[in-house]
Amino acid sequence: MAKKFQESNQDTATRLIAFWAILHDTIVGAVEEGLGQRGLRAVLYQPLFDAGYEAATQKLPNAIGIADEIMRLERDFNLRGRILEMGPDCVMREVTECPWTNVRPAACHVFAWWMEGYCQGLNPTFRYQLKQLVPEGAHTCVWTITRHTR
Repeated sequence: MAKKFQESNQDTATRLIAFWAILHDTIVGAVEEGLGQRGLRAVLYQPLFDAGYEAATQKLPNAIGIADEIMRLERDFNLRGRILEMGPDCVMREVTECPWTNVRPAACHVFAWWMEGYCQGLNPTFRYQLKQLVPEGAHTCVWTITRHTR
């Protein structure tokens, strides 16, 4: 019985994640179509960055801790991948399985704006950056957490 309940919860989560992807992609697409890429960023970047920053309820000392926290969130959304580089000042992650590979690139960038804020909320000396995206034609997605130097 417990296994059947767990499978049922996984099926429900998978359906909700797919539904969210469609909803998110549709909303981002409509805003981008109406305002253009620059307008989309002008309207959504700061509120999403701020929301991500506020969601960070702890302080983490280095890129490894920040990446671990981000990968925990990724697991909740059924993203899978591997670490390409790991050190206290830089983590590079390749996402090889993602339920959102069919969304428009702007939908991924909007999500990354939240992640940028979340990363800085966890430690303001680090930056989150998308390096490549499947929706932009890459074979996999890649993101980094790096120590920011001025």
